[in-house]
Amino acid sequence: MFEAKESPATGGEPVNGADASGRLGVDYSTAVPAGVTPYARHVPEEWELPQQLTELPIWFAWRLVPGDKKPGKVPVSAVDGSQNWPNLNKATTAARAIQYANDHPHLHGVGIVVSPDTGLIGGDLDQCRRDTGEPTDVARSIIEEADTYTEVSPGLGKH
Repeated sequence: MFEAKESPATGGEPVNGADASGRLGVDYSTAVPAGVTPYARHVPEEWELPQQLTELPIWFAWRLVPGDKKPGKVPVSAVDGSQNWPNLNKATTAARAIQYANDHPHLHGVGIVVSPDTGLIGGDLDQCRRDTGEPTDVARSIIEEADTYTEVSPGLGKH
């Protein structure tokens, strides 16, 4: 279940669809989509994202940059194209971020701002997938216990 109680991103109001405990009652699978290639460009369709988050102004596009051991992700504002910004005023809805990323082929995907200001938290499991792309037993256990939205990152991990 995805949990999103009151959030500054929603003006302190509960996220639409949440019950009194803040749970959304959404079941997300731990299955890895077929054909996922590490670091490949992937701009999702809006229906692939948690509906409860798509209208929140927390979304940005991103591009890959070379790194020492693996590429890094640089956030790009779909509002004004600025980069390396931590400012929520430059974030937007999922639809606008998706459109911006689709209009700019050098961008690799979209993501959300995870900070105390959004009321959202995230995690990152590294080296957690088998050669088949499926999560390891330990990763699957963590994902199932967290009982939350999970996605495959552009690298080899899960978020």
